[in-house]
Formats: sequence, structure tokens, C-alpha cells
Amino acid sequence: MNAWRAMNRALAPINGTLWLISAEWFLLEVWKGYFNTYTTEPAIAARVERQLAPMRAKLADRKSAFDSGCRTFFFIDKHPELAERFVMNFERCYEEATIAWGINHELL
Repeated sequence: MNAWRAMNRALAPINGTLWLISAEWFLLEVWKGYFNTYTTEPAIAARVERQLAPMRAKLADRKSAFDSGCRTFFFIDKHPELAERFVMNFERCYEEATIAWGINHELL
């Protein structure tokens, strides 16, 4: 406390330059700023959207998911020589699935 007073007298004898602040007060101010900035509903929604947008795009890409799934299911990812044995493709699978489900795939 004496060092604080001495520094204030040396730096700005009238108004004081340095303040006496506790670590608890400082932490409280930091958390208040965080809560008021980053934990509001709009801020949370924006953060969630930034995280989910790439995942949403990846899930919406049915062909890419199918190709990756087939490569894994038929072990083509581990043994590329197996690729010529399997003639399954996305277009055929998707068309047959939508017909089986009674969905007109031309409307999709």
C-alpha cells in the first residue's frame, strides 16, 4: 500500500495515476464483459451457427456421404483394387431408394 501511494505521488501528485484494484474485482469485470458480450442469445446463436454450418453442408452433400460410406463399407479405402468389383453408385442407389420409399425423386 505504501509503494502504491509513493508511486502515485511521484507520477501524478494531484489526481493519482495508479488505482488499487483487487484481483477479485478484476476477474469480476472480465467475466461480466464475457457474459454480456458472448453469452447473449444472439451471440450464442451466431457461435453455434458458425460451428454447425460446415457440418450442415457436409451432411447435405448426399453424394459425398454416399461415396465415402461405400468406400468404407466395401473396404475400398483400405484396398483400392476392390473398387472394380463393386458397381454401386450414388445415382442408382438414390433412385432405387426413393422409388422404394414412394418418393418422386424428380421433385427433390
